[in-house]
Amino acid sequence: MESIMRRTLGRVPLTVAALVSAIALPTSLASAVTTSGLGNCPENALCGWSEPEFAGEMTRFSPGRSCQKPPFPIQSAANTYPDDNVMILLAVRAGGDCSGERLGTIMGGESLPTLREKGLSVESAW
Repeated sequence: MESIMRRTLGRVPLTVAALVSAIALPTSLASAVTTSGLGNCPENALCGWSEPEFAGEMTRFSPGRSCQKPPFPIQSAANTYPDDNVMILLAVRAGGDCSGERLGTIMGGESLPTLREKGLSVESAW
């Protein structure tokens, strides 16, 4: 009985890690990269740019606010919140009003330098 419990308990952390990875991994073909070197996006912010590679106009989004519409279509995004105790994520959507395909999801400390199409809305959660 004790060895069955150990085997079962030994699988719990692996199962939890797999579940968190499936939820947290970016859903974009563009891979998420760390946010170091994004000079005009301040620390502890959710930012979107009008051009790829964090160029053009920049806007900020409110953390934890569900659906938000940027003032212009975004083509790159960053989440400069630290990846620590409070998980803050930003999901970029192809359609307005948070409809359409999810173009990418970024967790704390990650960014998407290029989206495969312009993002017309974002969702944020913590």
